Amino acid sequence: MANLEERPRKNGQTAYILRWADKRTHERKSHRFADEHDARRMLLVLEAHDHDTERALENVRKHYQSVYIVSDMVSDHIEMRTRANGYTVRRYKGILRRHIDPILSSVAATGVDYRDVQVRCSGEKEAQ
Repeated sequence: MANLEERPRKNGQTAYILRWADKRTHERKSHRFADEHDARRMLLVLEAHDHDTERALENVRKHYQSVYIVSDMVSDHIEMRTRANGYTVRRYKGILRRHIDPILSSVAATGVDYRDVQVRCSGEKEAQ
């Protein structure tokens, strides 16, 4: 069983302490988070792996080793456009395949901003 505690700090912020007992070793463990969202995500991962810390850590590492690339991000965006009809979706996918994939297909989405897309798609060299 894991529990999440809120702890007020002297500076007015709140720390979130996640406490649990490892299933394999029965050792009590804890971790402090500054963000409640991160703490709840970790709690969810631990519960999904039945409080087996090693399995949870292995799964998290495997998840974050995969890189979310620009092509994946644009594909996800196209899929989430619920009001677009079939023809529009096909056009968007064609634009992705012909114009974006050849230039940005292997670039990590987290390392790209609007200027990078403009520079790469216009064929100019990146500004130093």
